[in-house]
Amino acid sequence: MFLYLTIFICISILSFLPNQKYVLKVIMFFLLLMCAFRSEFVDRDYTNYITLIFESANNLFYPIEPSFKLISFIAVNIFNGYYFVFIVFALISVSLKYNIIKKSSPFLLLSVLVYYSNTFILQDLTQIRAGVAGAIVLYSVLQYAKNKNIISFVMLILLASTFHITALLFFIVLAFDTNAVSSRYIFIYYLTLIVAYCCSYIGINFLTLFKYIPSSYVQYKFNDYISQSQGADFVPVNIFSVMQILHLFIVGLSFVFSRKRILPREQVLIIKIYSLSPLAFIILSSMPVFSLRISEFFAISEIILLPSLPLLFRQIKFAKLAVIGICFIMFYINIYHLQILNEYSTL
Repeated sequence: MFLYLTIFICISILSFLPNQKYVLKVIMFFLLLMCAFRSEFVDRDYTNYITLIFESANNLFYPIEPSFKLISFIAVNIFNGYYFVFIVFALISVSLKYNIIKKSSPFLLLSVLVYYSNTFILQDLTQIRAGVAGAIVLYSVLQYAKNKNIISFVMLILLASTFHITALLFFIVLAFDTNAVSSRYIFIYYLTLIVAYCCSYIGINFLTLFKYIPSSYVQYKFNDYISQSQGADFVPVNIFSVMQILHLFIVGLSFVFSRKRILPREQVLIIKIYSLSPLAFIILSSMPVFSLRISEFFAISEIILLPSLPLLFRQIKFAKLAVIGICFIMFYINIYHLQILNEYSTL
């Protein structure tokens, strides 16, 4: 785990440099290579993806998203192997996030550190379909905030859903007021949060509603998550986990941030999307795998949100240190506590 920690420390130190654009390119290119050319022993999902790639390439009706199926078909039938899939997914995901950070982050390398500590580990090195879908979704949200082009937003969300079906959840953005995080929104949010915790405590399961969605793929995924939740290895989620409390703390801080400043539309949407992460985790907690996936998907907005929080304080350097501390907690949980990754090795 020495390599992961070394990278974390290096990015943390470099985040205090005055001119970060060139360093941003170098670090993101390094992360792209790290992601694209890792071996099958690094993460838990790699061997599962190898099976999915060959199943998708050889079975037209295999129940998986079409973009993954198409890229798998090209990899197996043209390049005669599966490596092409991991390279293409890494290229799309990391390069998109590079552009998002370059254009939207107030502190470039602080965004890279947030990305590296959580999303890079959970998605780009593990759930590669969610990694690409999340990158497209985040790009679409920021573009929608700038130009309010609904058609373009819808098309990008549909494109993201061809990589991971859960991207469709981001249509909720169309229901958000992009002008401000109002007191009404904050009140409704905390009321919903309290109700969700109460419902979880007394055992109300909101996920039974999914069985009424008339989609064979949704039903397939729903039954898959049900079977995982009923297996011998089932472990219920802790809705008071350190990561959950951390997410709620960031949401609260973001609400304070939104009330003290007049925010651009991008920031308003980013805060509202991020606030859905801990909420989804509680509401969907009866299916641990599903709740984690959805919560992580909404949390991708932290790449832009967390580096914006130091602007709330006069002592920006101290505030940046606090964000680095939050990043270290996420990094420690993912690498050392949950042990999501093994020692890094290349192909």
